[in-house]
This record gives sequence, C-alpha cells and structure tokens, in this order.
Amino acid sequence: MARERIGCEAGMGNLVKFGKWPSLRDWQRPSLRFPPIRKDLADLAGQLIGWLTVLKARLEGAPADPPETLRGVRLKGLEGRSIHRTVRGDMVRSKSEVAIANILYGIEREGRLKYSIEPELPFANRSGRQADFMIEANGTTWFWEHCGMLSDENYRRRWEVKRELYAKNGYSIYSPDNPDGRLIMTEDSLETGLDTHAIDQLTRKLFCN
Repeated sequence: MARERIGCEAGMGNLVKFGKWPSLRDWQRPSLRFPPIRKDLADLAGQLIGWLTVLKARLEGAPADPPETLRGVRLKGLEGRSIHRTVRGDMVRSKSEVAIANILYGIEREGRLKYSIEPELPFANRSGRQADFMIEANGTTWFWEHCGMLSDENYRRRWEVKRELYAKNGYSIYSPDNPDGRLIMTEDSLETGLDTHAIDQLTRKLFCN
C-alpha cells in the first residue's frame, strides 16, 4: 500500500511539474491506483440524494413522489412496532401519534376526557382491527384515526375499508358540516407535515367547551 501511494505521489508530481493536469487516461495508469468506494458509503450517498430531492421539491413548492428509500421508512413505521413514547408513558407507532396523544393527555389532566390508545374496535369484523385512539367525553364515545400515508395507494385502500366499517356502525367523520360525527380524522404527509396547532384547537373545541 505504501509503495502504491509513493507511486501515485510520484506520478502526480511529474505531471504537475511539467505543467500538465492529469487526465482521465492518466488516472487509469497502474501507478495511480485507488481503493474502491465502500458499498456502505455508496448506499449512504444514495439515501442522501433521495433526501435532497425531496428537500429541493419542498423548497420550490412543487410536490414530489418520495424516493423508494423514504417510502420504505414510512411504511415500516406504519406496519411496525410501537417505538415512540408519549408524555403519559404510552408507546405509539409514529411521531404524529405522539403529538396527538400528548395533546389529549393535557386535556385528560384537566379532567375533561379519558382516552385509550389502539383499542380493539367493538364492531370490527375481524380480530386485530384497532382504532388509533378512543376518547370518552361527556358520556359519548369518539374514535380518532390519523392517516399519515394517504399518498400510498395500498394505505389509502385500507383506510377506505376501515372508514366504511366506521360508517356502517354509526361513526361518520366529524367536520363543521357534520357536527354530529364522532370519528375524528386527521392527516399529514411529506409535503404538508403535521399541523399540531390546528389539532390542538380542534381537540379543545370538541372537548373543552
């Protein structure tokens, strides 16, 4: 290795000495050998390019499809384990659910509601189907679903099936035009992010008045 480095330096010195910058052909000479790029560094560079692509699109105000590496990370969070801890000490699947749970916990401490995380739906047509949150307030049961990947076709299809299940059992999505709805639905994406201020205002409007 030392011999190759000396050869490289000698070759570079001769080229610079005679006022000639090394060309591609010069770099390919046996005396100018360099070790191959490590695969892990190449993979890291590819991921960095993916992140920069999304950042560039967001700065330019143009939507962009997330690269496969980012899409895979988001899907792992969707289907994976609960690894994020809330202020109350519960474990949830995403940072967005952490934010919602912490808002609910603040209102729970005021004695205005009680909530549970990922309860089994009592009307589910199969076991293992859970809500993100269930809220008990003023003698009424609410369910809360947060959708973080509606741009993904499979995710959106699963959400539509679940939404229809809620509707069949009397839970429609709350909105100013549907004040009797008892299903809260919020969402975020790579492009829009999560508006915790709006979520806090909505939660206080529903449970603190």
